[in-house]
Amino acid sequence: MPLHAVHDGTLLLPSAFSSGAGAGASSALPTRMGRALCDRIGVPAANVSRVQVEVVVVDDGAGLRVTSLGTNPTPFFRASDARRSQRRFLLRKGEAATLGHGDSFGLFTMEKPPGSMRWTATTTTASLGRDDDDDDDDAAAAKRPKLNPAAPAAATAAATAPEARPKRPVVLLLVGPPGAGKSTVCAHLPRDAWTVVNQDTAGKRGKPGTRKQCVDAATRALQSGKHVAIDRCGLTVEQRGDFIALAAAHGAHAHALFLDLPRELVLERVLGRTEHVGGVVGKKGQAVSKRMMGGKDNAPPTRGEGFKDVTVCVNDRNVERVTARYASLPLAAPGWGSQDMDDSEPTPREGGGGDGGGGGGGG
Repeated sequence: MPLHAVHDGTLLLPSAFSSGAGAGASSALPTRMGRALCDRIGVPAANVSRVQVEVVVVDDGAGLRVTSLGTNPTPFFRASDARRSQRRFLLRKGEAATLGHGDSFGLFTMEKPPGSMRWTATTTTASLGRDDDDDDDDAAAAKRPKLNPAAPAAATAAATAPEARPKRPVVLLLVGPPGAGKSTVCAHLPRDAWTVVNQDTAGKRGKPGTRKQCVDAATRALQSGKHVAIDRCGLTVEQRGDFIALAAAHGAHAHALFLDLPRELVLERVLGRTEHVGGVVGKKGQAVSKRMMGGKDNAPPTRGEGFKDVTVCVNDRNVERVTARYASLPLAAPGWGSQDMDDSEPTPREGGGGDGGGGGGGG
């Protein structure tokens, strides 16, 4: 799982990543990088902090989590922008992003595309839920199922091949700040198979509720045999714990769908909102989203917490596919509460099992 200097192909810090290779990659030790590395990667050191970033391998070698620690913002670039004018995304101090195969980042804020360091994943892009055709021409892209907010969820589900009937229901935790697209994903889950629990409406008469009220609503949904989608930010391990425990207690499978979108896109969405059930709109809403993205306890979801499946979403096309697959998930097979059931049924993800990355956002 090498990290290379873009300008000359030099392998950077190979020993720092070898300890986490393979199945243990999600627990690799973080590595800090900064000013001392500038000469080696060919960027000016003047505006780079002594410790500019912390990087750690995640998702069994599929991703590289980059956390900005420097005074000035850290730039990163998505490989999916390569055939267009590549955008520079910036991480402020304390903010983080997960890079997929071919994505890159730098240490100097004003670095131009593609940045000075490129990540090459050990897990193939197929297993991440990211396709090699993400930058196909418009004609090919038009054949993919699209999320149309005006279309019924059933139409979106019908656009994909039917999934095998799962042996257990799914408790799907949406993870991401306001503006990441959690509610848009939930809007496309058919209500005959899914119950959506949203803390903004979990209280009496549709008013904001508490985490306990969300857990209670999810419990009732599981008892009725439905899958459950938890529409909360869930940015910390502590915030997710009650729902993972709930799934385990009822013999369900906990899944996480992490909408790891660029900061600029999230804030643009919040600014453009005219209404939101939680009132997170406009400039005040941006302040809320910024505060949540900078939380010191924020951590990406991992299987180590108890999830059966984790999907990390980084672009719109893949989130469309992942959402459509969850929308096509039938109800659990009769008798799913049996304790002796096999846990090997497929999950509705791009590319199969394991932690992975996929699309991003829903708008």
